[in-house]
Amino acid sequence: MYLSLNNLPRSIRYKRENVLIVGIIPGPREPKLTMNSYLMPLVQDLERFWAGVTIRCENYIPSTLYIRAAVICCACDIPATRKLCGFAAHSARLGCSKCLKEFPSEEIGGTKRTDYSGFDKETWTPRSLDVHITKAMEYLNADTLSDRKQIMKDHGVRYSCLNELPYFNSIRFAVIDPMHNLYLGSAKRMMEIWLEFDILSRSQFTKIEDVVAKIMTPQDVGWIPLKISSGFSGFTADQWRNWTTIFSAVALKEVLPPTHLHCWLLFVRACCLLGNRCTSASIACQANAYLTEFCKQVELLYGKYSCTPNLHLSLHLEDCLLDYGPVHAFWCFVFERCNGLLGRYHTNNERIESQIMRKFLREQQILSADAPSEAKDVLNILHSASCGSLLESCYDPYSPIILKLQTLARCELNGVNDFSLSPSDNYIQLLTPRFQGVLTTSQKERLSNMYRFLYPNINFDHFSSFYEYSSRCIVAKEIFCITNAKERSSVVMADWPTECLSNRSQNQVGRIQKIIRHSIKVFQSGSIKEIQRVFCFVEWYMKHSRENFYGTSATTCTNITFSESLCSYLPIQRISKRCAYATLKVTTVQICFLVYTPIKLGP
Repeated sequence: MYLSLNNLPRSIRYKRENVLIVGIIPGPREPKLTMNSYLMPLVQDLERFWAGVTIRCENYIPSTLYIRAAVICCACDIPATRKLCGFAAHSARLGCSKCLKEFPSEEIGGTKRTDYSGFDKETWTPRSLDVHITKAMEYLNADTLSDRKQIMKDHGVRYSCLNELPYFNSIRFAVIDPMHNLYLGSAKRMMEIWLEFDILSRSQFTKIEDVVAKIMTPQDVGWIPLKISSGFSGFTADQWRNWTTIFSAVALKEVLPPTHLHCWLLFVRACCLLGNRCTSASIACQANAYLTEFCKQVELLYGKYSCTPNLHLSLHLEDCLLDYGPVHAFWCFVFERCNGLLGRYHTNNERIESQIMRKFLREQQILSADAPSEAKDVLNILHSASCGSLLESCYDPYSPIILKLQTLARCELNGVNDFSLSPSDNYIQLLTPRFQGVLTTSQKERLSNMYRFLYPNINFDHFSSFYEYSSRCIVAKEIFCITNAKERSSVVMADWPTECLSNRSQNQVGRIQKIIRHSIKVFQSGSIKEIQRVFCFVEWYMKHSRENFYGTSATTCTNITFSESLCSYLPIQRISKRCAYATLKVTTVQICFLVYTPIKLGP
């Protein structure tokens, strides 16, 4: 069991040194019905924290600090959620932790089959917290085991000692984990269904693998192993996520029948929306609409017994987003990583839990310790050389800097807004090595005209003929690296015109050739001021006549037909997405296809 400190910004909240391990349940078997015997010491500590405690703070002023703490959500897989928060197992008649929809079972061929179909959410009765707590106490105080079983059968409730916390809401705090639900659950299950119904064959997996091998992704997006021909064996949750959101829409185009492909793409669109680092009520509603239609299509195409608990629970994800924000705030990727770290510790097979706990705590203390004074200068140099100097606010996704970048990435061009941001503010920086260049007469004229478009009401006092350029740049912690024209991070999507600066902006796809920092002097408010701006020099792709051949998850473009123009200089914050891309053939035309991958600062 782990705890994360939600007071910290989301970008550092799940770093290893900030994750607290509060318990390891001894094996070899997990608890059968509840985890109350392991939770009780934790609950007692949490009750004290809720009342408030005073702690000593060495090397800080004041030396003591009064704090209060509370649990705000529990994120885990389905079986653990049921045991942690006091619900019946997912195979029970009332197996949902959010509503009272019944899942009937029957014997078919000597096998018990549970019907999880029926996806009209408006007919589901939400669980009531008052009823849940009442029945949980009845379960605790029942005289016989049969009475407890009857309460569980009639109401889908068991007692959890977490109910002793005065603020704990078992229904709202038990979130649906997107990692287990979407990627290790529904995405993996769809592959099993296609094999079970002979919609895909093992031989077609080789064809899928060949397409995936051609797709290039940004460096920090991740990859999937070429084990598709063996049935996606050994895929991790992150690899299932990459397969779903990046590779599958194109790789399945030529092998999956259109009806089944349409069903799958509904799921892909929902996952892309849910995976955004910034979300809203409208995005959550749209994702829920896609998931609802996807679940109904699965029931229609494959039958009611192909539906799983994950399909039903996915329709409750909208409520979790409205309560806790983007899925990055509560999904279990970080805890799965910690499980992997714990599993690699060497032990002598005696009192394993204590050994693992000590090793984990020892490493955390080392990671959080201050560096010796004689090493700080070296560490600062290494940090500066690797990622540049950033404001601390850049690590907060809701800081004014990030919100301004997001606004500029979405807004329309109208010829009067300042669409550039100064690199001197430390959230746009060229990284080393940096080089000097000289503008030709034609380049100087084009760049000058673009400045006048961006700043129509500003008088230019001096326009430099020199510029600084690099192959690496960092924008609010997002690194662009374009060492050469084939670099994976160089293909982007931006809201920018490609022909004439007087046109309205539109989503365009291009390849960055170099990143330029240029300075101008302007006469403003009675004084001369020097400002610097960072631009990308971009070669734009031409849209193919069959632009939506791969659906809305990707677009097709012809080969680059580049001619330098005013629009070749793109303010870097106008980039809305980075792209995974591949060169494939559509009918008889050679095209470049691109799969859109949202960057961290995008909408």
